[in-house]
Amino acid sequence: MGTFIRHANKISDKLIQFSPLLRVQLCLCLGIATAAHIEDNSDFKFLYLLIPTVTVSVITFLLHKVPFFQTILLFATIFSFGGWLYQLRTYSNDIPADTNSQVYSAIVMSEPSVKTKIIVFDIVPVNGQMKGRKVRVSLLKDTVSNNYKNISVGDGITLKSSFAPVTDKVSAFADYHKWLRNHGYAATSFVFYSNWLPSNADFSQLSTQDRMKLNGLLFRHKIEDQIRKAGLDETSMSVVAAMTLGDKRYLDRSLYETFSQTGSAHILALSGLHLGIIFMLLYKVLKSRYLDWIREGILLFLIWSFVLVVGMPVSAIRAAIMMSIYIVADMFTEQKQPVNSLSLAAIILLVIQPATLFDIGFQLSFTSVFFILILFDSICNTVKIPKKPIYKPLRIAWSMVIVSFVAQLGTFPLQLYHFGHSSVYFLLANFIVIPAAYIIIIGTVALLLFGNITLLQTIFAHIVAFTVGTTVKTLSFFTDMPYGRLNEIHLSGTGLIILYAVIFAVVAWWFKFTKDSAKTKWTVN
Repeated sequence: MGTFIRHANKISDKLIQFSPLLRVQLCLCLGIATAAHIEDNSDFKFLYLLIPTVTVSVITFLLHKVPFFQTILLFATIFSFGGWLYQLRTYSNDIPADTNSQVYSAIVMSEPSVKTKIIVFDIVPVNGQMKGRKVRVSLLKDTVSNNYKNISVGDGITLKSSFAPVTDKVSAFADYHKWLRNHGYAATSFVFYSNWLPSNADFSQLSTQDRMKLNGLLFRHKIEDQIRKAGLDETSMSVVAAMTLGDKRYLDRSLYETFSQTGSAHILALSGLHLGIIFMLLYKVLKSRYLDWIREGILLFLIWSFVLVVGMPVSAIRAAIMMSIYIVADMFTEQKQPVNSLSLAAIILLVIQPATLFDIGFQLSFTSVFFILILFDSICNTVKIPKKPIYKPLRIAWSMVIVSFVAQLGTFPLQLYHFGHSSVYFLLANFIVIPAAYIIIIGTVALLLFGNITLLQTIFAHIVAFTVGTTVKTLSFFTDMPYGRLNEIHLSGTGLIILYAVIFAVVAWWFKFTKDSAKTKWTVN
């Protein structure tokens, strides 16, 4: 047992040695998580902890003594900084309760989501008490005139309503209010159907970030219109819009459930896979035509332009940050540290918005990528496949199996914790959806590029539609298979920690068993 523990420590030390930012990220996350917990139970301010830790750390570093104590103080400072940052970002959105109705103008910042009796969308007021803040609006439908159907992202709108703060911790909607706070909302507002009118949209009153996001979403509308003109059927259009543009408005519940039950819902959310495919296409096109620095600059511009167009979701931003780090590192060095890059991407996101830590998509995407980075090479190398061209399909298939398995291993506890279920046939499903994603994304890009050539556009539209249709039918077949899903297994927070401890113990045993820990490469050349 002692030998096993020492072996596990060697593996963790090696990972930390090559990825020092990983421990910085862990301390930052711990501070944010602690601040979120304390927020519900006390009024303690992390600023009271940050100031003394920074002071003592500076004094200790100036004395150049006790390295171990300096390390502890550094981690304590990062921990305190994370907690202070979370409280600062969270409390900055607090508003006093005010039941009086106000008349104000605003810009619609999201696509309206149609419910049974209301539509829900985000606004940023351009005047009044809530100027410049993010507000979630619930608008009662007018089923006679149906004017609500004319509301779209980027529209100007004048409303009369009151604002409710999202600080309620004891009501039945406490979890919903916490979700709103963690996603940057300052208030909610209910608007009666007769208390709004369309107005001129004044973008000049928005922040630079909001203007950039809004212009990106408006450009996305134009791209969707161009794709729709290609004649895709409703199902194909919904999958293409979600997979390539991050717009899930067109997905009906049954279609989403088909992907979800087979462990394939990740393919509908913009992530590193989607951005990686686009990055690969751009890299191939620009590879031999420009000087390196010009090529890297063009790649950076195009990647972040894409992130902007799809509405800047956290998953796409994380992937874009990682790729940007790789591109910048490629300019100055031939070696890149993937886990370090992943940690740096997470740190940047958490500093900008600490509550990102509680976003389920962030947790799933970060964990899956982390497990792929630390385990893929080790497991993949256990089967030696010749590098002859004839064996290339076999190597690709084996890589897909390992990627799917390792990603599922990393996210399995989180799926049970958040959703209470997990797919059994995820390996089979990913054999279908990952190649399909390549075809759909590349086909959609080609469809857009050759939009003025009717014949080529029709050909690519048929390829995309056939791929989507075949994928959906295959996944539907998997959902009808027996025992395809583990249901009603809800983990507690303690259970989550225990399950991850077991998984990391198995990982340590794997490295010991294969005697591969010394050969594992944490760098990518």
